[in-house]
Amino acid sequence: MFSSRIKWDLAPNRLARLIAEKRARGEIILDLTESNPTRAGFEYPVKEILDALARPDSMLYEPASRGLMVAREAVSRYYAERGAAVDPDRIHLTASTSESYSWLFKLLTDFGQSVLIPHPSYPLFEFLAALEGVELRPFNLDYIHPSGWRIDFDSLEQAIDAGTRAIILVNPNNPTGTYLKQDELERLNLICARHSLALIVDEVFSDYAFEDDGRRVTSLVDNSEVLTFVLNGFSKVLALPQMKLGWIVTGGTSGGRSDRAARPDSGHVSFSRSAGSARSSKLAGIACRIAGSDQGSCSKELPVTGSASGGGSGQAAGGGRRMVCDTGSPADSH
Repeated sequence: MFSSRIKWDLAPNRLARLIAEKRARGEIILDLTESNPTRAGFEYPVKEILDALARPDSMLYEPASRGLMVAREAVSRYYAERGAAVDPDRIHLTASTSESYSWLFKLLTDFGQSVLIPHPSYPLFEFLAALEGVELRPFNLDYIHPSGWRIDFDSLEQAIDAGTRAIILVNPNNPTGTYLKQDELERLNLICARHSLALIVDEVFSDYAFEDDGRRVTSLVDNSEVLTFVLNGFSKVLALPQMKLGWIVTGGTSGGRSDRAARPDSGHVSFSRSAGSARSSKLAGIACRIAGSDQGSCSKELPVTGSASGGGSGQAAGGGRRMVCDTGSPADSH
């Protein structure tokens, strides 16, 4: 009756069962696996948070495919405070980091194509990828004393084949807590350029460094060597997962063309159009912006993965997926 993509084992694992048993006996335990900050005893500025939600303009609906400009400007200031210049036009708001992954899997892959993930890593990726029909292929992180965790580039390159479309990095990684090193980034850029791969970089824990390390790459929002998507959001930055706001920062190059801002959000929502069309418009808008169009509309087929000639013929290397952008289509308001 249901899709084979959701045939998951939902039984609690051994750790969850043990925690439940101890709590049932009334034992007080400190659960170091707790990932919900609202249960961790933090004191929140409740009045300020609720006052922001009570503003009259919160009752207005203003369709914008990339999110409201005032919100994207606030995200831009977040990066400016950390020494990075991020134009609001590079920022796409989503309902969560999980939704960001969902959009990017749709944007970059066709059914059955693969994305590489670090191992060890966060188990949520398996569920997100399964829902999108994406194959996950692990590459190893090795612990080498005294330098710490490093990418095993042999295992990474062995995992790449003709159907691979992107490499996911979590920076800093969950669960190892280690950051990408500068020499690793340089090598990753070379690999991605050689195989026409995108980098998807999850930076939700980037504000939580314990110590300074000159070799560390704190953010990839300035990475210009290859097509790069940086993910972040309220869940970890502000410890407010219930607010459901994430974002994608686009950067780098696609098809040998520079990353310039287009205007994919100039359309409006029409109730006569399907929600699927609205989502397609948003994805196509991201593709248009990455491909470098600075026109109000781009109706040509544009390469999303792989490289293309500077003339914009739309031929993606390796049979990459193509998307059509027309800003006359309804925008998505996520």
